[in-house]
Amino acid sequence: MFDNIRLFAAIASTGRTGSSFLQRILSRYSPIVASFHDGMHLRVSKNLPTFRECINNYFSHIVTERPGCSAYIDCNPAFLESLAGAYNLGSARAVVEEIVNETQIPIRVLWMVRDPRGYVRSLKTRPWKWKWDDAAYFEIVYGLDQYEWSRLNDFERICFGWVVKNRFFRTLTGLDNCMFLRFEELFVLPTTDEEFLQKIQDLHKFLCIPLVSRIEELLVKRFVRTKASKPDAAELTPRELDIVREICGLEASIYGYEL
Repeated sequence: MFDNIRLFAAIASTGRTGSSFLQRILSRYSPIVASFHDGMHLRVSKNLPTFRECINNYFSHIVTERPGCSAYIDCNPAFLESLAGAYNLGSARAVVEEIVNETQIPIRVLWMVRDPRGYVRSLKTRPWKWKWDDAAYFEIVYGLDQYEWSRLNDFERICFGWVVKNRFFRTLTGLDNCMFLRFEELFVLPTTDEEFLQKIQDLHKFLCIPLVSRIEELLVKRFVRTKASKPDAAELTPRELDIVREICGLEASIYGYEL
């Protein structure tokens, strides 16, 4: 049905990991490559009775929206979770495998993780929050007990949200078509522009698409995005840091973060 789609890629993350930044970079490839971030509710309909109908509707929507493209990249971090919650699929890996089984479209997944301290700091002063009030969604997607969740305060929920979301995505480990990338490798750890550009080039190689953005433009975007990732007003208190360590420490160590 979708023989013209050469590649489909999705970003898997908790959010606040630079997915919007990457979408803006990847959007430079039009009309060959279509990348999108917002409008998940328009693309993933939870009212269709089967996963096959939902995923066929999804691809029909993006092909109609951006006709003539050969590669499509969904940069909305909620993509895999939305499908898992709607069709009782308990892991990110199960969703990816179902997409491949139903469509036979080559798929790549970029799994992005951020240090929980940066993630929590980024959310601390944001007025919006994910809705964690659907007990069935908790259980299906994260295996999370509603009673235990209700005992947490708002700050603890942000921390625990980082843990359960990454556990969900950790099932992607070992997939040949999945690339693991830490947020800090793009916006913090590279000490030179050359290291940053190498990471971008590695990403494009994984996605099998050429790098066409101008080098100067990428460096400017990186500078702006890096500054935005460190809001002074959202610094954590010593007590909040202790809570992050207590809740997120074990999961964080799996990804190389020492809290």
